[in-house]
Amino acid sequence: MMVMSPLLPPNPTERQITECWWMWLQYKYPDVARGTFHPPNEAKRSPQTCRILKRSGMTKGVPDFIMLWPSAGYHGAVFEFKSAKGKLTPEQEAFLTHAKSCGYYVNIFRDIDRAMDITSRYINDTLDEY
Repeated sequence: MMVMSPLLPPNPTERQITECWWMWLQYKYPDVARGTFHPPNEAKRSPQTCRILKRSGMTKGVPDFIMLWPSAGYHGAVFEFKSAKGKLTPEQEAFLTHAKSCGYYVNIFRDIDRAMDITSRYINDTLDEY
């Protein structure tokens, strides 16, 4: 069930949830944010630029954020953000499954309150699985 957050409008977009989470992470956990990044895979580019980036390692399915912060018995974390109706692509499902099998914590967030709660618990090593 989605929780209504005072931080975002009703039915926020994936971009709104993602931006809010990133601003919160930088404020609350600046040391963690320093090693957290967003691979910009979703941007629109020319066919020539796409070819160059693919030859340089750009990969479909990479999650929204990769956190290089070991905690709770994991090497790091990968987070995918979706709107209430958003769905994972097959490439995203495959990447998240692979990341989990490699010892990374994986979670898909659909609302900001849950994202902040779970991220805090992961960082503070107080994570218990939902």
